[in-house]
Amino acid sequence: MATAAGADAGDAAALRARAAAKEAFVAGLQGTTKWEIFCVIGCLPMCSLFAAAAQSWVLARLRRLGASPRLLRASALAIEAAALIAPQVALTMSPVEAVPIFLMLLLLWVSVALKIWLKMLRGPGARAQLGAIAQHLAEPRKRFVSAFRGATMLLTALAILGVDFPAFPRRYAKAEGHGQGLMDLGVGAVVFSGGLVSKAVDGRGGGRSSALQRAASGLRAALPLLALGFARLVATRAAGYQHPVAEYGVHWNFFFTAAAVALLTLLSQLPPRALLPAGFAVSAAHQAALSLLGGSAWVHSDARGPGWAGLNKEGLGSIPGYWALSLLGAAAGHHLQGSAAAAASRVRTALSATGKRGGGSGGGGGAGSAGGGGVEGASWAVWLWVARLLAADAAAWALLWLLETAVEPVSRRSCNAAYVLWVCAQCFASLAMCAVTDVATVALAAPPRAAPPPGGAAAAAAAPSPRLLCAINRNLLPLFLAANLLTGAVNLGFDTLAASDGVARAIVGAYLVVVCLLAAALGAHGVTLKL
Repeated sequence: MATAAGADAGDAAALRARAAAKEAFVAGLQGTTKWEIFCVIGCLPMCSLFAAAAQSWVLARLRRLGASPRLLRASALAIEAAALIAPQVALTMSPVEAVPIFLMLLLLWVSVALKIWLKMLRGPGARAQLGAIAQHLAEPRKRFVSAFRGATMLLTALAILGVDFPAFPRRYAKAEGHGQGLMDLGVGAVVFSGGLVSKAVDGRGGGRSSALQRAASGLRAALPLLALGFARLVATRAAGYQHPVAEYGVHWNFFFTAAAVALLTLLSQLPPRALLPAGFAVSAAHQAALSLLGGSAWVHSDARGPGWAGLNKEGLGSIPGYWALSLLGAAAGHHLQGSAAAAASRVRTALSATGKRGGGSGGGGGAGSAGGGGVEGASWAVWLWVARLLAADAAAWALLWLLETAVEPVSRRSCNAAYVLWVCAQCFASLAMCAVTDVATVALAAPPRAAPPPGGAAAAAAAPSPRLLCAINRNLLPLFLAANLLTGAVNLGFDTLAASDGVARAIVGAYLVVVCLLAAALGAHGVTLKL
């Protein structure tokens, strides 16, 4: 009996020592440059287009061989998973620099997108294909937004396990004070992507409900997240799992922050036009409290306590910043809805203008001009929309530079104004890249002959990609929870700090395959889990 008790005590001590070592492994880090993080994030939308091109080539040949629909779907998912998982694992789980790889992929991505677009314009079915693109952009549910959200979750899932291995560069982990790492962006991007599709985007949360009704609705939305937060707190304490207190505090975790943001968003219920000024106002007020009232010094100090608020100062002090981030995400979603619909309208106007002038059904030979109607005018309408997205993103980067120069550098720990704007700028750049990939994918999948423009849903179904990213988007929170449980299982059953680089890549790759298989299985059966 004494021997067994001694063995149990020894195991517990070893578990505590391993947890302490893992906490020290992610402590005191300074992060990396914004440019390198941009390069890592930007690879996923580009790889999605490469997957679409590969799917188009492979599926066309499988159809000629009489392959069954099930084999076609399985092949498409396998190609997409390979094109998304393998490059990201190789990029984030090795010492190789991300910048040169990104630049090479960028050249290839631009070349592939231009080839697809020019081939479409010169083909006999250019007008029909542009009509399909217009209908695709006019759909209320934007597929490129779903792809962005799915890509964000895939990269987040990779990072939460990868960071526990030495193969994951320390500069990509969360910065402890001021500064930014890849994982710092992941936290904010999850909040921003939630705002993109929130009820506030189209005013569904508005109405004339009373404050009591809004509070009840907010509590219903927050309760599942609060339950997950308490479950994580209890589970980590019971298992002796590592818990770096500098991230959120002693008792706090991300689920509590998400619950607070959901409650505040539903309590406010702002009209869509007020989202952008409200987001900036909340972030400005929060920054004023951080800079003028000593909030930043309090959050970043090593002292902790007394009292519950002092023990959880990072979690409590960052709530206004994350709320502002959610509001700005909703404002971005509202803008994308309107701008994409306007672009679709301009494409249709250009195509109908050439039809009224008698400019046949044919290709992109010489119909129209850059500023007029026809195929060329419709093409310019699409790329003008993309250019405006890039211009808005450039403005966000310029404002970020001013904020960091004049006020305070980026800090995820306090979720200051610079951090909020950095996340918005990074996410909006990724959304623009996802939009380009999405438009090129629709052009790739559209019918090769002139025909009446198919419905947007039909065009989306025919598109070779991104089925997997959309499947992940369909069950974001359940998959995030599954990824956390798998991460905990790996850490409790395996000494990640002792793993070689090859073993680390194999484990993280297999883990991502499991997450993707779960997403694909839920999507194939039309299951959307609500927590």
